[in-house]
Amino acid sequence: MAAAKSYGNGRSVFFGALPYDLTNSRLLHRAIFWAAGMEAELMHWFCSNPNTDCAWYPQSRKLVVVNHSDQAQTTTVFRGDGTTTRLTLKPHASKWMD
Repeated sequence: MAAAKSYGNGRSVFFGALPYDLTNSRLLHRAIFWAAGMEAELMHWFCSNPNTDCAWYPQSRKLVVVNHSDQAQTTTVFRGDGTTTRLTLKPHASKWMD
């Protein structure tokens, strides 16, 4: 069960009994950005494949991309400056990038 509603200047999202898995985690992530009215910021430090995730560490200027699945995954990483990087990761692998 899910519902989304715009009203006035705000937005709300409701999920009933949303079980945890990688796809639902991505759905929740996107819903939070939508509810906050920050859809444009979603594509900063973001992976196109829900089986992958990334984290940017600004002080060290390092990016890590992680494959959370037991199969090789290809993803596009959307960096904070608007550029993209496409890469393939082995199962449960991670890659550090500058």
